[in-house]
Amino acid sequence: MKNLTILKISIGVLIVLNIALMLFILFPKKQNHTHFPPPHSPQIDMNQHAINQLELNKEQEEKFMELVTTHQQAMREANEEQKQLLDNYFLALHQANPNFSEELLNQIMQQQKIKIEVTKQHFEALKQILNEEQLPNYQEFVKNAVQQMLGGAKKPPHQPREF
Repeated sequence: MKNLTILKISIGVLIVLNIALMLFILFPKKQNHTHFPPPHSPQIDMNQHAINQLELNKEQEEKFMELVTTHQQAMREANEEQKQLLDNYFLALHQANPNFSEELLNQIMQQQKIKIEVTKQHFEALKQILNEEQLPNYQEFVKNAVQQMLGGAKKPPHQPREF
């Protein structure tokens, strides 16, 4: 009789665990993402940070946003050209003509130089719209912006997922 009781209890426990597992699978816990910060565009945050750091007035802010739009368009075009060159370069690695690869590599380096010069011109144009009181903030702004472009800004670690 004792074995029959143990068997009944075991079957009951297994049924309860099975039901709990089925409920867990069919009705997963709703993930609460309230602890994550709301999504922001890094570019918008960077622009607003620049406006605040340089203490731009409304007129300067408008000129700054025009400069940003022009710079972004130039960089987008340069990045597309560089991407195409990089694709061609790596596709050409298996070819027997080393001169072709060397020529492509020089074009890639030239494209990188263009991107650096476009960014330098952007910073110089920005400096031109600043007044004397804002110039002390300019050097720190450029330092921070370059650090951001080079990936120096640390991102917060990803939050673990809840299952």
